[in-house]
Amino acid sequence: MADLPETEQIQLSEASLSLKEKHAELETQASQWGEDGGENDLVALAKEMCIMMLDMSDFTQGAGPLQTTADVIVTAKDIARAGGQLNVIAQEIANECPDQSCKRDILAYLDQVQLCSHQLKITSAVKADLNASVRETVESA
Repeated sequence: MADLPETEQIQLSEASLSLKEKHAELETQASQWGEDGGENDLVALAKEMCIMMLDMSDFTQGAGPLQTTADVIVTAKDIARAGGQLNVIAQEIANECPDQSCKRDILAYLDQVQLCSHQLKITSAVKADLNASVRETVESA
């Protein structure tokens, strides 16, 4: 992060703080479902995804469990996978929802989750291919 211009460092720090605030909000909301979301798979998945995003955010600050760009790529793929699982569960909930307004809201949020998951999957695949190409070029040189 030290290589970035100061304005970008500030933006990253602000985004990281915002993500940590959202994590705190999620923890507060999830606590009503019991420890670790209880038996609620949707809450457990959301918490898992949030922790993975925090790990990626920490990486940009030079901290956290992720040590390499490859770790970040794997984590992005894991978030995309979890987004797919979240979509399946939430789709079942939407299908059972008797309130049409609520059902539309759930489906609209699902569209956003699907879009973000798809973007993460594509971006991480491209980045992984680029890293592999660079390694291949270096090894053949």
